[in-house]
Amino acid sequence: MQTLTATKARKFFYTILKEKKTVEVKHKAGNAVILSREEFDQMETELIKFEIEKTLKSGQKILSGKEVEARIAEVLNA
Repeated sequence: MQTLTATKARKFFYTILKEKKTVEVKHKAGNAVILSREEFDQMETELIKFEIEKTLKSGQKILSGKEVEARIAEVLNA
């Protein structure tokens, strides 16, 4: 992964987007990472798979969409 200062990242922002490079941006206010949508989606998918496996191994029930909505409503109304 390439590392750039915030100033350089701003200067080359469109190049970074076009080339779909993963770049770490360093700044005194905090660091960030720029990555392609495809890479983000892949990471998200892997995380979901991991969470499902973890849930199944723990013996917990995977909730349906309606059950999740009901739980959210319970929490919000509490």
